[in-house]
Amino acid sequence: MDPLTHAIVGMALGAQSGGGVSLANGALMAAALGAVAPDLDVVAQFWGDLAYLKQHRGFSHSLPGLTGIALVVGGLLSPFYHDVFFLNLVGWAFVGGFSHTILDLFNSYGVQIFWPFSRKMYTASLLMIFDPILMTLCFTAIILGARGVKSPWLGGIFVIYLGVRWVMRMWATHLVKKRLSRHYHEIKVVTMPSLNSLFKWDFIARVPGRNIVGSVDLLRKRLKILRRLHYIKEDMKKILVNSCLGRHFQQFTPFFHVFYEKHEDKVIGRFMDLRYYVKDRFLHNGMIVMNEDLDVEEAVFQPYSLSRRVYLSD
Repeated sequence: MDPLTHAIVGMALGAQSGGGVSLANGALMAAALGAVAPDLDVVAQFWGDLAYLKQHRGFSHSLPGLTGIALVVGGLLSPFYHDVFFLNLVGWAFVGGFSHTILDLFNSYGVQIFWPFSRKMYTASLLMIFDPILMTLCFTAIILGARGVKSPWLGGIFVIYLGVRWVMRMWATHLVKKRLSRHYHEIKVVTMPSLNSLFKWDFIARVPGRNIVGSVDLLRKRLKILRRLHYIKEDMKKILVNSCLGRHFQQFTPFFHVFYEKHEDKVIGRFMDLRYYVKDRFLHNGMIVMNEDLDVEEAVFQPYSLSRRVYLSD
């Protein structure tokens, strides 16, 4: 989720404390700060894109990390709110931080919520990065909170909304399988929220011989194929996947495609993260150059833009 969404969700939760919506409400401030604090892992960007992407949504989004963040936020706010018990501030900061992790869990990137016991990125793939329904519920909670009215029932509406989103995702998956079943008997589909529409879903379909990437418009019941990507020979795929770039991509995304081409005496392998397709290209890419003996000469990770280059080595 974007930082603005996290801050507003934190304020909406803090508004349930009964202290109003103002700087004087220590619980609200603790929840709001706790809700945005996990993304302070952006400081890893100081060491480059690779360091940031490896750390993002890791420790700071985990249960141990959220506990530490809550203690820090509570300690920072305690001198300004003498009338609020320290552990009360810590509790509201944890509530805000936990909302951050849960919301990130509901989009397609995921979080390492059980770090350090597991570095798996868990994701429910239900919400857009900026979700207008969620924002409407939060602003309603804040407005009511400013009037001294608690609104826990809005949480129930949000749970119902998540259920509706789950049904939408299942329907989108069904439409993809129905369409592709005309040509393929074996189909595995991963469906994710679109970046820009409540009623569109992106999908990655694994069928015999290829990956198919596209989108589904639920209102029009239309399926759009964006890319058909053919598998390469298994022996060459194994070499590329076991390279330094391949190992990085396996840690970075569970959904990637790899292919290669020969240019004179070089073998050029290319990796693509299939989750995000923006402006006719995949958002995160990588390139590896090997000589005719398949020794790596250059490995480059290209996050966000093909012009951004992070050089890797064994």
